[in-house]
Amino acid sequence: QGLWASALPYVQFFSKPPYPKTKPLLSTKIMWLLPLALAATHPVQLTVDSDGRVVHGLRGVRDDVPLVPDPAAESAQALARDVDELEHRREQLLDQLAQLGAVAQAEALVQQIPVEGGSAAQPAEEKAAGEANGNTAAGEAKEDPAAKDESEDEKKASPEEIAATRREGRVYAVVAAFAALAVIVFELLHLQWSDVDWSKKVPLLDDESGDAHALEELNLEGCKSLAAPYFCAPGKQKPMAIVAILLIVRVGMLAVSYISNELGGKYWDAIQNKDWPMFICALSAFCSILVIEIFAIAYVDYMASMLIIDWRQHLTRLLQKMWFQGQAYYKLQLRGEQVDNAHGLDNPDQRIEGDVGSFCSLWISVFGGAVGAIGQGIVFLPLVYELSPVHPFGIQTIQFQGWLLLASMVYVTLCTYLTHLIGHKLILVGYAQQRFAADFRSSLIRVRDQSEAIALYGGEEREQERLESRFANVKRGVWESMFYSKKLTMSSTFFGAVQELLPILLLGPAFFRGSITLGVFFRLRGALAQLNGSMSWGIDAYGSIAELRSTTNRLVEFQKVMQKVHEKGQTAPAACKANAISFSGVNIKYPDEKPLLRDVNLVVRQGEWTLVSGTEGSGKTTLQRAAAGLWPYVDGTLSLPKDPISFMPPTSKHGLRAGTLREAVSYPDPPGTYSDDSIWDALAAADLQQLLEVDKEAKGSPLDSEEDWTLRLSAGERQRMDIAHLLLAKPAWLFCDELTSHMSAEGAVKAYTTLKTRLPDTTVISVAHNVDQLRPFHQSHMVVDPKTQRLRPEELHDPELTAPMPSR
Repeated sequence: QGLWASALPYVQFFSKPPYPKTKPLLSTKIMWLLPLALAATHPVQLTVDSDGRVVHGLRGVRDDVPLVPDPAAESAQALARDVDELEHRREQLLDQLAQLGAVAQAEALVQQIPVEGGSAAQPAEEKAAGEANGNTAAGEAKEDPAAKDESEDEKKASPEEIAATRREGRVYAVVAAFAALAVIVFELLHLQWSDVDWSKKVPLLDDESGDAHALEELNLEGCKSLAAPYFCAPGKQKPMAIVAILLIVRVGMLAVSYISNELGGKYWDAIQNKDWPMFICALSAFCSILVIEIFAIAYVDYMASMLIIDWRQHLTRLLQKMWFQGQAYYKLQLRGEQVDNAHGLDNPDQRIEGDVGSFCSLWISVFGGAVGAIGQGIVFLPLVYELSPVHPFGIQTIQFQGWLLLASMVYVTLCTYLTHLIGHKLILVGYAQQRFAADFRSSLIRVRDQSEAIALYGGEEREQERLESRFANVKRGVWESMFYSKKLTMSSTFFGAVQELLPILLLGPAFFRGSITLGVFFRLRGALAQLNGSMSWGIDAYGSIAELRSTTNRLVEFQKVMQKVHEKGQTAPAACKANAISFSGVNIKYPDEKPLLRDVNLVVRQGEWTLVSGTEGSGKTTLQRAAAGLWPYVDGTLSLPKDPISFMPPTSKHGLRAGTLREAVSYPDPPGTYSDDSIWDALAAADLQQLLEVDKEAKGSPLDSEEDWTLRLSAGERQRMDIAHLLLAKPAWLFCDELTSHMSAEGAVKAYTTLKTRLPDTTVISVAHNVDQLRPFHQSHMVVDPKTQRLRPEELHDPELTAPMPSR
């Protein structure tokens, strides 16, 4: 009645159409099904009005408490209870009289049986005493079968208890029916509350191509390429030592499990036989084994964590090295490399930061669990075979020694196959989830890095739309994962529950027939649980295996793309014997093979200053990229000097000068490369004295002040900091792109005057637009002709302002 009273408001709510986003017909059916399901199994009296609302008279599980008090009904119920009690007492008296009559009849029959050495009328008590004395003399005392049967009958449940249990079973069946009904209603309604556009096609999730199906395959071949460099590399004693210790401890845990199973059988036998000393001894030994097991479990996890973090460090370094090798991190942005004509390499940073850690943890967990499962099977399979009863299900006419083992194997194999059918989609969904989360995080980082530009443009609404679109994919991925995880959880829970009941169902008949003792029963149940856990490891670990597969896919794709970039990478420019930068018949193309610059012929010898100019998009910056080896779409002969070249990219394209002022001006060199005095001098020479002003409240040197210099400094000031770095580094060769584009004409002239004065031995190639201010500082001028797409020399207009051109 209490359950119904709490559920009544919901019933009335469903009876008030329209229910949100549902049909009135559905709510009406729900309103009728709830009371009818209860009425099918319990005495009920319902009064329902014309609108379908319950208004009076429900009697549910307890018939003596009506929903609405009724004096007449209470009197009738009290009278019915009295009648039921008298009837019950009458049945008890009849049972007692029947038992007394049966005992008297048995005694009369015993007195009529002739006994050797005695009269036929010998009392049954004397005969029993004589038999007991004779058996004692022979050393075989026998228990009275009648007394034994009577004792066993007293232990059995009474008819009243059985009837009560049946009533409880009906109650639980009703609750289960309500639960099933609630699940049906929930499945019909909850997708309308998801706020997901299911009609929108989402990459990967709605892709029916063969590439998507390939991601769903459950194979772990890619783990070899990720694990072998760590475990099989020469000189790697530490990981192998940790693995050896883990294996030893796991073998010890298996021995502990076997001993615990044996001790469990002993104390359960002691309980059955009421053997107190044996019970105490077995329980004490079990507690000692439990202490060993606690230490083993704790330190297995601890040592596994040691192995995980060491492996993660090694694998992270390996992938980072592949990412930086040959400027692959840059070339990926140009090509958008794909793997086997499938999906491109998205978010390599997330793969290194997130997927590596997940892969190492999952690999140790999955393969450690597999090793433990194999060990469990080896230890407990013979035990199950040895202890299992010979007669299947207690049927005496059939003998089959390994029937219990065979039944378990068939059941687990079937469950594993069904689990794979249900959950194999989780591999693709997990892959998609990781990609969607990385895309969303990348969009958030974009807002952080471009905050000033977004604020000046007023692009908050557009960025919000972009983030909403990214997160919609994240949400869709989570819902897809929820669908398959729900099915996998339901199936795994069902299989696990049946697996718990399976030993009881298979061994129950043998135990009740007396073929096995209680101790053997519990030993078999424990051993069978261990064996089933070993064989059904794939079911329990399927979610982890699917996640490991999707993570492995992403890391293996990373390796394949890096290899392709390295294979297609531009051949390193040859060192020029003349100690010059030389372009001879060089053709530079777009990624789609369209020509950008044709037949470039340029020689810049040591000590020369050369100016390169042209219209926007003519290929001036790409010329610098080709010289740096960043642009892979180049053919011809390109030679560089033996000494390193300092390439200075456009300041507006990067915000790398961050951290303390010392770190910012020293980048890419380490902070301690230059002395404080030289840094002060370089900053002053670059007209950045304001950064050196000492704040009275600040502690330490101004060089230790840490700020976001991209936001603190203007574009022109950031270019001045580049010049300060050049004054510190004193490169022998300099290839700069738009070094003074954000300075005033006077500032550009002053900056180049400082470079010319302080770096007299440096060879400079300047790519610039402000030709009028920079022409006087250069000895040659090359212009990109947009029509012919070639470099052509141009005469300097004021020869008096330039150094004489060396002969070529």
